[in-house]
Amino acid sequence: MKKCSDYCGAACIDGSCPNALREENPEYYEMCYGSLEKIQCRRCAFNHGCEDCCIAFYSERTVEQCQADHRLRRVDNENQA
Repeated sequence: MKKCSDYCGAACIDGSCPNALREENPEYYEMCYGSLEKIQCRRCAFNHGCEDCCIAFYSERTVEQCQADHRLRRVDNENQA
């Protein structure tokens, strides 16, 4: 599954984001993840792509509309390069 760079899921805003927990509880984070390195958002286990993206939810767009928008943006960026 491709993951969007605009993704903002429930874990990102409800305080359960691993990177937010890292800053608040470094000992717990290190115990769970084996190091204090930040997790890349696109590789986060909580990132479910468009299915749980708050941006799509609050803008009342469907998953298909959100994915189509990202495909168009990707094509525009490739054409500008």
